[in-house]
Amino acid sequence: MRGDTVVEEPGAETLAAPGARVAPPRASHRTASLTVRPAATALRALGAVLAVASIASAWGGMYSWHYFVTGGQALLSGTAGGGLHTYASHPELQMGPLTLLVAAPLSQAGFLPSALLGALLMTGVGLLVLLAAARLASQVTGRSVGARAVGWAGAAFLPVWQVLAVHYGHLDDALALGALPLGLLALAHRRPVVAALLLAAATDAKPWAAPVAVVLLVLASPARGRAVTAYVLAVVLPWVPFVLADRRTLDVGRFTIDVADDSVLRLLGVHAAATPPWDRPAQLALGALLAWVAVRRGRLLAVPLVVVAARIVLDPGTYPYYAAGLAVGAMLVDLATRRVPVLTLVTAGWVALDLVVSPWAPALGAVLRLLVPAVLTAAALLGPRARRPAPGRLWAPSREVSRPAAAAG
Repeated sequence: MRGDTVVEEPGAETLAAPGARVAPPRASHRTASLTVRPAATALRALGAVLAVASIASAWGGMYSWHYFVTGGQALLSGTAGGGLHTYASHPELQMGPLTLLVAAPLSQAGFLPSALLGALLMTGVGLLVLLAAARLASQVTGRSVGARAVGWAGAAFLPVWQVLAVHYGHLDDALALGALPLGLLALAHRRPVVAALLLAAATDAKPWAAPVAVVLLVLASPARGRAVTAYVLAVVLPWVPFVLADRRTLDVGRFTIDVADDSVLRLLGVHAAATPPWDRPAQLALGALLAWVAVRRGRLLAVPLVVVAARIVLDPGTYPYYAAGLAVGAMLVDLATRRVPVLTLVTAGWVALDLVVSPWAPALGAVLRLLVPAVLTAAALLGPRARRPAPGRLWAPSREVSRPAAAAG
């Protein structure tokens, strides 16, 4: 046989003669085409959804961006109330040091340019969250997540995210929510210290994210000790210079906001005008308790959802951008356990409904604000559990979490 002989589409047991060129099977081209087509369609659809959501959210956009300009400029200021005295001079800046650090260079561009840069940055974080959620679902289940599933989830998630990123412009929440799935992904890849540092970054961006660190308890010793130590140091150390420079920094947690009429606190009989002193500790405690239940039930991917649910239920404010965290948590659970992102769609539907209901019927809005997070929490804790096919040794055994397969879901 000549060296230029072509053997077309050999079977599994067909042997080509030495020197023969083996033509690739024609079917592979058709398979590749079928694989690329839905991915390209999903990408175009997501681009369209993102564009429409961004334009819709831009009306009255970057509503809260002035806080981040103020904080960033104060941090770099040489005046008496700036620098390490920023928190003492501006207790209204309810954000962590990481957010100030990110906001500082942006704030130097002036309000409008920095607002545009901030919106682009936070939109990028939203896309990163979507990609991380898909990668995390693939990692914990051992199967690839289809383009169609990612497309449906993204179509429900991105409009809610853009309310946070473009309409309100809350950089602190965006950074915190961006770090959470990355932290869980590092945990799934058996990198406990990296996971701890990412979860600490979320807390350093916005303190409400602290209860998510309960996921570190699933680690086996000595990895647990290293991770917890890294988390505590990474959370505490950024605050130390501010506290040493001005002890009034410790008063930042006492800042209060008005209790909205459609807040769940009204249903609980809270008639005070401003945040009750027990409310913030109760938020963190409830979030930590629900996170612990999720860990014990082997549903680590549900932890961000239940922590945000606790925040929404007990928060005196009722800003729509809070739902972005609920959408992130719902999407993490959906992509790993469902073909159709039911929880994410419910979250998006609630946001749209709340915009109509709460202004006209605050009591009904409060009822929905209690029921929707509660139902999503129950669905995440009691619904399907994602499993990793291959066991490992990083996770500690417990009554419910006996191996990484259970812990990852």
